[in-house]
Amino acid sequence: TIALASSVLMLSSLLAACGDDEQAAATTEDGKPVITWWGWAPQPEVGEEMAKAFNESQDDYVVKFKRLEDYEQQLQVAMLGGDGPDVIGLKEPMIPQYKDRLVPAKDYMDKAAGEGWKDKLIELGVEQTTVDGEQYAVPVGFTGQAYLMYNKTLLDKYGVTPPKTYDETVAAIDKINASGDKVIPMQLGAKDAWVGV
Repeated sequence: TIALASSVLMLSSLLAACGDDEQAAATTEDGKPVITWWGWAPQPEVGEEMAKAFNESQDDYVVKFKRLEDYEQQLQVAMLGGDGPDVIGLKEPMIPQYKDRLVPAKDYMDKAAGEGWKDKLIELGVEQTTVDGEQYAVPVGFTGQAYLMYNKTLLDKYGVTPPKTYDETVAAIDKINASGDKVIPMQLGAKDAWVGV
């Protein structure tokens, strides 16, 4: 939700502080520090809405959101050049890559959200943002596979009804595997790591 994301943005101003001195010192005309936030998600209008909600919720900082299509490449170049943003969006596989440039989340989250904040997050999100026992990021959203496509001819051959639940999907896979045929019952195009995250 926007409320959660807004509080996370507030906390995250130091989670990925890695810009150069000039960028870190950027301020608005009325002297408020500017927090730059880069990501590949969410969609531009959603990111801007989240930044706006945060900016309206407090008077100390101004967040500016920038969405990049070739995000990982531009982020890597900016970080290596010392021109990275203050807040970065991360996919799970990216956290180990940047963890030496991140500030652990706990102290800032405890201060802003109070103890017990982890209990308000999805457990998997906490696990995926934790490296070597230290949580380096705060999950603000998840995506999931919204649908499955199936081969009706193949399912008919094995007497399988198109599954509608997880348990039915597992049962269908087991039934096809039990045939002994060399058939791959289910596959996910996850050659690129981000698909399987």
